[in-house]
Amino acid sequence: MNKRKLLNFLGHYLRLKIIYWFFSITKNIKIKPTVVYLDPPYNTRQYSDNYHILDTIAKYDSPHIHGLTGIRDELTRSEFASKVKAEQAFTELINNLKNVNVIILSYNDEGILTHDEMRKILKTHGKVKLYKIKYPKFKAQEGVEREYLYEYIFVATK
Repeated sequence: MNKRKLLNFLGHYLRLKIIYWFFSITKNIKIKPTVVYLDPPYNTRQYSDNYHILDTIAKYDSPHIHGLTGIRDELTRSEFASKVKAEQAFTELINNLKNVNVIILSYNDEGILTHDEMRKILKTHGKVKLYKIKYPKFKAQEGVEREYLYEYIFVATK
């Protein structure tokens, strides 16, 4: 599958299917999807302030909120964004997806885990293909040595 076909697949097929979003909950998965798309944090920045609405939907609760945007008082801290816990968190997540036929994972080349570490974890699920998409650095990141970064799209199939 070339990059254009892969992006077409992601853009059209996944929009039509219900995708189970994983933020910090990796255990007790109750649905059995055929395809799972994962877009976890790749650095140590915690995104719970940005995605708190999705956390509330996933938890199906009524949290106490504050601020203009209604941020949860108790934010979920992702183990995927921890240098100490990321590898174990990914290993557990992939192990919990044994019934899934295809795992598509988007990750950045500046991520906590290297692409070799990520591939090793995903290989426990099956055959792994890696697609690299080159992007220019954001304006806020100018002044760093590299002009480009790569987005990795891993596709693991049984």
